[in-house]
Amino acid sequence: MKKFLLFLPLLVFAFRLNAQSLQAPHDGCATDRLWQLQQQQDPRAAARMQAMDRQIADMAASGRFARTSGVTTVLTIPVVVHIIHNGGPENISNTLVQQGIQDLNDAFGN
Repeated sequence: MKKFLLFLPLLVFAFRLNAQSLQAPHDGCATDRLWQLQQQQDPRAAARMQAMDRQIADMAASGRFARTSGVTTVLTIPVVVHIIHNGGPENISNTLVQQGIQDLNDAFGN
């Protein structure tokens, strides 16, 4: 019986290790896969994106985004936050996410 009790943790560990190896690898955010899918469905999507990139680069080069003395321009940037969790304590609240974004705004606002 003692040998079985000593062997049990090793057996459980082996099963857990095997179950983890069967899980699909996490390859990050799906943005790249969705962008590739969009390009396959609409061949003009890449050209539109390049045109927008050129327009932004032209605006930046012309100084349109430059700060002027005494004038503050507020830019609103849409943000998507992905919280990856297993339903346990690693999940964080919306309030904590909003506070984190506010902290970033405060840090980079000046």
